[in-house]
Amino acid sequence: MNAFAMIQRIQTLHLLFVLIFTLIALFFPPFLLYPDGGAVEYHFADLHHMNLLVWAIFGLSLVAIFLFKNRKMQMKLLRLASLFTLGWIVWFAAELLMLNSSLEPGTSLDPELSALLPVLTLFALLLAVRGVRRDEELVRSADRLR
Repeated sequence: MNAFAMIQRIQTLHLLFVLIFTLIALFFPPFLLYPDGGAVEYHFADLHHMNLLVWAIFGLSLVAIFLFKNRKMQMKLLRLASLFTLGWIVWFAAELLMLNSSLEPGTSLDPELSALLPVLTLFALLLAVRGVRRDEELVRSADRLR
């Protein structure tokens, strides 16, 4: 299989979406705080440990794209990235709840569209896992026919 065959696989497209979603999450704020004076952006990158978690998801997905010949290892990496993404969602929700409870009166919290990126990332990873599983089943059925 060459690189062109790798691009044709649907899970590669799903993993490219994961890469795009994680990069957008790092550079666009998931919500804005509006204190009395004006707007303050709140980024995932402001939480340094969450930033590392998002980069880990990005790295695992990037490596998984190029492991198209080793589906078992690709599946392990995708499951680990899915677990990290689930942790990202829980952590983000906890941070949001803690921040919301510590807001001063007169300050509002306004979610942005990028707040959905952890959920979209998890969805794309699960679709990629499904695509790898289908490839594995296709190879097994072809082996049985031989």
